[in-house]
Amino acid sequence: MKILKKTGLTLFVLLSSSSVFSADDSSFWNQELTNLMRSSKENTFANWSNDPSIQVGAIGYLNYLTGEFTLVSTDMVDDPVYFLTKRKDEKWEFSSKNTSKNSGEVKVDGGYLDPNSGVKVDVGMEHSWVFSKAKSLAATYIIAVEAYTNNPYGLVADKWDIIKSAAEKTPYIDHETGDISQGFGYISGVKWASRGVAIASNDDEGQYSIVTSMNVTSPKKDQIGLTPKLISEKGSNSVTATKFPATRDEIGELVPVAFTFTSIDGKRPINNWTQPINQLELIINSKPGSTYITKWQVAYKTVTNKNIQHKSGAFPAPQSASVYLPKDAVDVQLSIKLPGVFSSNRCEVVWKDPINQWNKGKKEVQTYGIWPANAWCTELKSSIR
Repeated sequence: MKILKKTGLTLFVLLSSSSVFSADDSSFWNQELTNLMRSSKENTFANWSNDPSIQVGAIGYLNYLTGEFTLVSTDMVDDPVYFLTKRKDEKWEFSSKNTSKNSGEVKVDGGYLDPNSGVKVDVGMEHSWVFSKAKSLAATYIIAVEAYTNNPYGLVADKWDIIKSAAEKTPYIDHETGDISQGFGYISGVKWASRGVAIASNDDEGQYSIVTSMNVTSPKKDQIGLTPKLISEKGSNSVTATKFPATRDEIGELVPVAFTFTSIDGKRPINNWTQPINQLELIINSKPGSTYITKWQVAYKTVTNKNIQHKSGAFPAPQSASVYLPKDAVDVQLSIKLPGVFSSNRCEVVWKDPINQWNKGKKEVQTYGIWPANAWCTELKSSIR
């Protein structure tokens, strides 16, 4: 067992005896864990390796495919004006579909004396995982603190010189215009965990288990002062695992396990950025079963052109239309008319800053109605991850 020490934290890493997991493995597992997180934690990137540079306000560039962050500057880290923290007490649990987990009480041979409380522990908790297929993983985190920005627009305007200075050390800036390319920005939110375990298996039928002094995978607080403590562990040679039982719920004792990223595009922030956005797409469609004709018009401005521009069209049910707008479009107004016999059903939707309101630059609006009865339109929440 190799022991890695960081401030306020000890990580226990069980390495394969046949081969040490490489940096490429870390990239792969970070991407896999990010994909699992996205099923319930939209726009989140994982921090598989528990990289300590993941701090709110850290400036750098992000590989959006793997989720790996490269730190350039810490000049904005934990700025008290723009970043806040709040207490959390929740469990995050993710696993590949070919993974199973079991937990239960187990007798601790000889007992264990908790160093903080002096209480002798005779019964611990055993958690075991089985990975039936290679390249499977599982992770459980107890989230204790969330750090986040409360004003991303104001932050970028106020801290532009710091952001620009950091970007000038990278290829992400156009030195003639001063514009910054997507992928460079700052970490805008961090989830800090007090306890957790992440396990990966490179081979079929990988197994791993730990015995702890209390249930380290439960967010419930212990009432008698017991400290979560790793008592023993065992696993297959093809399995690697990291664990961090912290002793106190303090920032210095916590581990950053997930984060969100604000990218800069030109001189504007794109909040919750997860991939390059080269244009905006507004999808207008008719719900299956509809019989109305949909007439639509889109009016918008851009950051560089304040003149109102228009696009329009029409289609019968069950067809649809995709309207493409420049990525710097602002004040976008969609007007829809569904013609009836004596009058038309109308609806209107406005987006002030769509690149920050449409997930990954896409938005869908759906119309519905059986002619000539009433009809309406609905703005759909994007399911794109």
